[in-house]
Amino acid sequence: MEILLTLLVCFRYQYYRNISIGNLILVCAGAIPGYWVTVALVDTVGRKPIQLMGFTLLTIFFCIMGKLHHQPTTPLRSLH
Repeated sequence: MEILLTLLVCFRYQYYRNISIGNLILVCAGAIPGYWVTVALVDTVGRKPIQLMGFTLLTIFFCIMGKLHHQPTTPLRSLH
């Protein structure tokens, strides 16, 4: 029984670790290039238009991600 509980904890740890690594990759893929684009354009375009572009793009991306998201067919069960 204890071995099964240990396996469940390891599986849950690996599941959340994979999700966090995927989120980290997505953030780095968007934040780092976005930072350098902003540094290059802030004097010519201005801060407010850059902010509006960022808000608009993030809204579009989050709507797309929300639409494509699906719930897992077998949810992880609590260990309680």
